[in-house]
Formats: sequence, structure tokens, C-alpha cells
Amino acid sequence: MIIIRLTRGGPGPDKRARQQAANVAEWSMSTHCCGVLCGVLSRFYQAHGIIPKFNILCLTRGNHFMTKIEEIAQYLRDHPQFFEAHADLLESIRLPHPYNGRAISINERQVAMLREKNSLLQDRLQELIDVGENNDAIGEKMHRLTVALLGFVSIAEMLHGLQYHLCEDFSIPHVALRLWQMDEPETQIPTPESDPVSESIRILAMGMAHPYCGPTVNDEIRQWFGKDEEYLQSFAVIPLKKRQNFGLLVMSSPELERFYPDMGTLYLERLGDLVSSSITRLVMSYPPETVVHEPAT
Repeated sequence: MIIIRLTRGGPGPDKRARQQAANVAEWSMSTHCCGVLCGVLSRFYQAHGIIPKFNILCLTRGNHFMTKIEEIAQYLRDHPQFFEAHADLLESIRLPHPYNGRAISINERQVAMLREKNSLLQDRLQELIDVGENNDAIGEKMHRLTVALLGFVSIAEMLHGLQYHLCEDFSIPHVALRLWQMDEPETQIPTPESDPVSESIRILAMGMAHPYCGPTVNDEIRQWFGKDEEYLQSFAVIPLKKRQNFGLLVMSSPELERFYPDMGTLYLERLGDLVSSSITRLVMSYPPETVVHEPAT
């Protein structure tokens, strides 16, 4: 513990003069807060027209001087009752205003900090609301696409309907799809979806655990978009698979930020699952062609 004694006079040349000038205020406390207390009391006296000079008769705990700001701050955190016992000191504390530089009380500063924190929380809340509303809109579109995919009865109809929904409902301007390794020979897949692909594309699809989003794709994939490829800036590549990979669904846009590397791919994965299941269902249930034999004459 230390004793801090504040005087109205100067420090004086000797101990006797200091003792005569003292007795304005005296506290016994931990050395952690002596610096803060002196500053607080200085502002308090200045607010009342008194300009004291300080005589600190004892600043040590043993032989150790407590002068670090961290020690003072830790003391105040550990002893919140200090300002309860000296509430008048809080009224006299003046802190720099965070915006225009004028001095304000600690209460005003706390209010300003709370307002700033509230503003940040409001921005964060609005951001979360926007994300939620966007997810709701995407979920509704995914529901409409799911219902449509369940209603298709042929591969050709499904591919046409998929292209329509992605372009009209999801506002995706360019869609390409390639299928391979269809086990059912009777399945009639229209072009260009049935156009042959290179072995490198098949290896690429096999190595994809998740959809890819970004500005670069294989040159062969870019060629799937024909003359529009030179204007495309971003791509989403979705592998189609059940027991094994059998195709790729690629969406692209002339906007660079439409499909970017750090975007979430949850809905893209769900889209890949929906399309894969729909294609598999139609391939397995596709009726073989019926051969009509004319009666012999």
C-alpha cells in the first residue's frame, strides 16, 4: 500500500514544510493507481478553480515504483469499486472527443463509444438480414427448379427445361452441359450435350470434390460457349455424378464477380445433385425404341 498526499503549495525544501502544507487529501491504496489518481484529481481541482501541486510522500511498494500504464489499467479493472467510493472524480474526468477533439466527460465518451458500437452492430445486423433474404430467394428458385425437374419425362425435355430455368429464373446468361458414359444404349441425348469430350476433361471431373468458381477454366470448356467465350469473365463448374462422374454442368457470365473463388458453393452442390439425380432417373427409365414389324404379304 502507498499513501498519496496532495497539497496546495509547492513541494517545499524540507520535510517540515511539506507536512505543514499537506492535509488537503490523503488516500491509502495500491501503487497501481497512483498515476491515474494524480491525473484524475488534477482535473478535479482544475474544474473547481484550484491548481494544486502534488507531493507524493510515498510511491513505492517496498523498493518498486509503480509507473506503467498497464499496471494502472489493471488496477482499475481489478478494483471497480474505486470510482464508486470516489464518484465525484468521474464527473471531473475529461477525455478527448473521438471526432472533433474537444474535451468531454467520461460519461459522454462512453455514450459515444456505445453509439459507435451500436452503429457497427446495426450494419452487421443489416448484412445478416440481406444474406438471409438472398438465401430465401435462392431457396425459392431451387424449389421451382426441383419441381420442374421432377416433371420432365425425357432427357431432351429435361435439358431444355434446365437451360430455361437457369437463364430465366437464376439470370445466368450462359450454360453448357456435357454428358458421357451413359450406360443405357437406348438413351438418346441430343447435341451438343452428347458431343465427345477429351480425356483431360473426364480426369478433371473425377478430381472435383466440390464445384469450382473463378475466372479461369480449361480451354476446351471455354470452347463449349462458341463465339461468346471471349466475353466470359467468370465460371462455375459443377461435376455431375452418382456412382461415378458422367458429366459437367458449366455456368458462365461476362461479370467478373458473378462467380468468384471465395463464394459459397452450397447451392451449387445442391444444383449438381438435383441435375445428376434427374439425369440418372431419366436414363434408367428411358423406354427402348419399339420396332414395328409390318405383316408379310
